[in-house]
Amino acid sequence: MTALTTPVPSPTRTQSPTPLTTGRRLRPGDVLLAGASMLPAAVALGALFDGYRYLAPLAGAVAVAAVAGAVAARRLATVELVCLVGALGGLLYGTAVTAGRVDLLLRALRDGWRPLLTTAVPAEPSALLLAPLGAVLWVATFTAVVLAVRWHGALLPALPPLLVTVGFLLLVAEAGQRRRVTQLALTGCFVVLVLVLAAVRSARAGVLPGQSEPTGGGWRPGAQPSGHRSRLAGPLVIGLPVVATVAVLATAVGVIVPIDSADRYDPREHSSPPVDDVALLNPLVRVRAQLDTPKPTTLFTIRLTPPAAAWPPAGPATSPRVRTAALGTFDGATWSVDGNFTAVDKVLPGPDEPVTTTVARAKVHADVTFDEFDDALLPALGQPTAIDYATASGSGPRAGRGPAFEPASGTLALLSPPRAGDRFDLTAEVPQPSDAQLAAAVVATGPGADRYRVLPNLPDDLRADLLATARRTTAEAATTYDKLVALAAFLRDGSAFPYDLHATPGHSYGRLTRLLDSADPADRRGYAEQRAAAFAVLARALGFPTRISVGYLLDEDGPNNANSADSAADDGTFTVTDHQAHAWPEVLFAGIGWVGFEPTDTSDLSRAGSRLTPPASPPRGQQGDQEKPAVIAPTQRGITVDDGDDHGGRLDWPFILLIALGALALAVPLAVIGEKARRRLARRRRGSPADRVRGAWWEARDRLGEFGVSRSPSLTRRELVGAVARNPATAPAVAALRLLAALVDEATFAVGGTGADDPDRAWALVGDVRRELGRAAGRAGRMRALLDPRPLFAAPAAGAAGTAGAGLAGVPGAGAPGASAAPTPTGPAMTPAALAPTPASPSDFLLHWVQVHDQQRRTMVNAGRHDDTRADAR
Repeated sequence: MTALTTPVPSPTRTQSPTPLTTGRRLRPGDVLLAGASMLPAAVALGALFDGYRYLAPLAGAVAVAAVAGAVAARRLATVELVCLVGALGGLLYGTAVTAGRVDLLLRALRDGWRPLLTTAVPAEPSALLLAPLGAVLWVATFTAVVLAVRWHGALLPALPPLLVTVGFLLLVAEAGQRRRVTQLALTGCFVVLVLVLAAVRSARAGVLPGQSEPTGGGWRPGAQPSGHRSRLAGPLVIGLPVVATVAVLATAVGVIVPIDSADRYDPREHSSPPVDDVALLNPLVRVRAQLDTPKPTTLFTIRLTPPAAAWPPAGPATSPRVRTAALGTFDGATWSVDGNFTAVDKVLPGPDEPVTTTVARAKVHADVTFDEFDDALLPALGQPTAIDYATASGSGPRAGRGPAFEPASGTLALLSPPRAGDRFDLTAEVPQPSDAQLAAAVVATGPGADRYRVLPNLPDDLRADLLATARRTTAEAATTYDKLVALAAFLRDGSAFPYDLHATPGHSYGRLTRLLDSADPADRRGYAEQRAAAFAVLARALGFPTRISVGYLLDEDGPNNANSADSAADDGTFTVTDHQAHAWPEVLFAGIGWVGFEPTDTSDLSRAGSRLTPPASPPRGQQGDQEKPAVIAPTQRGITVDDGDDHGGRLDWPFILLIALGALALAVPLAVIGEKARRRLARRRRGSPADRVRGAWWEARDRLGEFGVSRSPSLTRRELVGAVARNPATAPAVAALRLLAALVDEATFAVGGTGADDPDRAWALVGDVRRELGRAAGRAGRMRALLDPRPLFAAPAAGAAGTAGAGLAGVPGAGAPGASAAPTPTGPAMTPAALAPTPASPSDFLLHWVQVHDQQRRTMVNAGRHDDTRADAR
């Protein structure tokens, strides 16, 4: 037993660093790869933003975090200090990016997470959206670099980039499908960077003892610095081409193979945009109320650039106009907006099922300034693509009260009515078909158009009557466009359908039937509401996709403009009043889009028909046709406008997933603690007394492993005691560990076996080891050791002893593949000079092992002969 208490002789060269600093050699290649692996995730976020202004602050966060993580991991001793530096560095970087606005940064970190799922994409790269993403990139990059500097595992530094890349691709979701090839290429770049990082670290970890740089990072006898690169180059010559080939093939297959994204998961479908319910009177019903005022009221001024290209395609007898709402859903009584409003910033999303355009398109800019406009629906034209709203004071709208957009219909709404002096700039794309293209046009087909052909709740007899009327009206037309022109001219006929603003209101099936077929002249009177609805229903009866648009005419000369002389200047500026309110039908054409038609005589929209007697009250059974002003509201994404069902249940399963992840995060540490306790109890109670003593030794090794001491089975007890003694973090436990090692040797080799009280003594020494380690590590160190899962896994093989193994440099047998786990037989201490030089070639290990053990055997034989000679002399 004396050999165990004899201090391990020091090698002739300088010892390796202690385990606290072992493995902290700064490798710029690892840091560069760990940081670069975060860049594909940052670039992939381009699908969420307009332009590339988002990239500079996010890429800067990656670069600065990588440098800060490398310096902190290399220079600081404890994990707590490293984390503190990382947090302070992130706050300083965010403060610099926001130009010193700490309040803005903190508010964005607190409130910016939900807008990432609720703001329509592509969005303006604001601090509110970029701060959370930058924080995630900072934390992940900093963590990856710290792991690359302080940890020898090949794959662990790749874990943060992997989690962030997967999370960002999930966040991009459906928006990324518009850039599918780019997203796949970025994923391929990420795979290349991560696999190269893993290959380099794996090749370095595989350098065997006797080569220039063993896994532990310490010095070995016979080290040749010039040989390390040649040893490292061998695995990389094979590994890097394999990595590149796999990444390129995977990316190419992903680009070529068609992927059905119809059912792709999109987190935005399960999140509610912050769109408050704003009560809006049905815009179709409001047309009459606006026209029937004593004096016109100026609502807004609009300037169109270029004015000649601003007019959407339309049939004959149409005049320039802007719309405030497009109503595509009809339930037999009321027309309503056909989609879901989403909160937007500046860039407006396109429809889910866009119409392929084959005609020329013009980009039009509209500058709108409000006067006495009290409607929450904003004027627009064509397909809006961007909006920049500013209040009268020059600032943006109040938080949560900005614009909302319905992509399918192109309808814009404000979550609170605008104030006088508010203005916005609108950018829209307007189709510009020629007369020949309109004449040859056909209506659109497919699922996106079929919903505009539906006539729900229509009795069969009434359907037959409407179809007969439509066919009779369009019998002489040869083309689709001519049929629709004939239908508009039929309803515009003032002798058959006199224009009367005071006619019976409504646009239900009953009201339209009386308009078309009633013998009572009062029922055949109507205004824009009935005529637009009649056109839309008759066209749908013929199978044409239609909707009703509500807005304002931009008359240059008409009596509806209070300032007709100055209403349209040369620069395309129009002053719009409430006496220009109007409604008209539109038809969806393939390759063109929505084309407006005019079934109403617009020469004087405010006129009322001459009557000798007051209008008769409608029959009792028809009174329900006089619709009261219905109320609609911009609704939250994923909730149908007119559906009263509760869709909140769709949000249940994400919360269940979060709860499950939280429970898992809590269960894993508890499972680690419980498994350690189970193993400790089994080692202490099971088996013979010798087994329980040996179990105490393995328990002590597990506790030492939690503090960085190698658990490699190739280390003898003597070597392990020496490593613990040289490490300042574990040295306080060396006295108890020496006594425990002596008990284990006695239980293993003593002729008389193990005493009855030896297991209790051994486990008492284990308690001493734990207390000394915990006292030296402090409270935080004890908590980390308690949750450390490494003792639950198999011990690393020889040559991968870990950080503490570096402290065994120069100790015979340390890390050698042929070393036995049993203690070294007693005898004269072996010094490095007494051993044969460790070969530099791994192929010579077997011969080296035989030479070492033969030399040990001869030394022990000589020691035995010396003892016999002394006995004979006595």
